[in-house]
Amino acid sequence: MEEKNKNSNFLTLPENLHLIGYNFNWARYLTLKYQNSPDCSDEYSKVKIDLLKNQIIPIYSNSDDSTKKWFGYWESLLSNENRETYSSSMLMVFSNNIDDTYGEWRVLWHDIIEGLDDGNYPEGVSDSKLAEIFSGSWFSKIHSFVNQNT
Repeated sequence: MEEKNKNSNFLTLPENLHLIGYNFNWARYLTLKYQNSPDCSDEYSKVKIDLLKNQIIPIYSNSDDSTKKWFGYWESLLSNENRETYSSSMLMVFSNNIDDTYGEWRVLWHDIIEGLDDGNYPEGVSDSKLAEIFSGSWFSKIHSFVNQNT
């Protein structure tokens, strides 16, 4: 099954990476904007997730370069400090439109949920609710999963 995923335009997340407690009415798509290691020429990399289907979606589906396709940049490497538990700055972009790059609401992360960057929380969402759902460990595991399966 893993080989099938490599040849398609999505990567199915294993069950241990499915979000618990996330309400799909809040937003279907989540783009994570990671801060790359200082060793990279690209400052950031991204991962886009279809939260309803539990799938990673390519940033640039037509790119021949695997890193550019799945991470949106030519390089994607987390620093040693972020490989187990991601604690650097991150922008979490939530949207119901797969092509929306700005998002309906955006949240800042820096070792913890820091709050809204833009937009308004949907009903039932708060900083504390998001902190129950997301963790630095989950962010690191998502990044590692994409790296290992592309």
